[in-house]
Amino acid sequence: NSDGPDSVDNLISNTRNNPIEELEWRFPMRTDRYELREEPAAAGEYRGGIGIVRENTFLEDTIITCEGERHESDVPWGAYGGHEGRNASIIKNPGRDGEESWPSKVTGRELLAGDSVQITVPSAGGFGNPMKRDAEKVLSDVLDGFTNREAAERDYGVVLKETANGLEIDEAGTEKLRTAALAVVEVS
Repeated sequence: NSDGPDSVDNLISNTRNNPIEELEWRFPMRTDRYELREEPAAAGEYRGGIGIVRENTFLEDTIITCEGERHESDVPWGAYGGHEGRNASIIKNPGRDGEESWPSKVTGRELLAGDSVQITVPSAGGFGNPMKRDAEKVLSDVLDGFTNREAAERDYGVVLKETANGLEIDEAGTEKLRTAALAVVEVS
């Protein structure tokens, strides 16, 4: 087993993760944002893969069609104790006048030159009990920005401390927190 893949390029059903340069060459639009989602990855012994956020501004009036699947209702599930992931979204003109949340299926929506569309791809659920994730992997996830210190402690039972060498695992604190959390799981 391994962690879920991040920013997946799916060859099925026309959902390719095309390069920015190709899109801007083919279509009258500019990519303003293309990055991994900012929320922590779904916790699990193997963490869920992180989706992407892509925001494009259209340089000419256009008509757009988007075909997602149930992002208003179905959260990507976690398995065998892993936490659930995060839904997708489509937002027209995010953070400015004319902001609109769109459903997962949109046909023939008109956009004016200067309008933007932000598409956020779902993040997958985790697999397995997060308290069993290797503490070194949790530390790496924090250092790499896949999770944060608060989530490391809350979801994984890994206590981190600042040292002269940077962020390190507090072995005693982690053992205490994980032992207590696993005892609760076994009793329930």
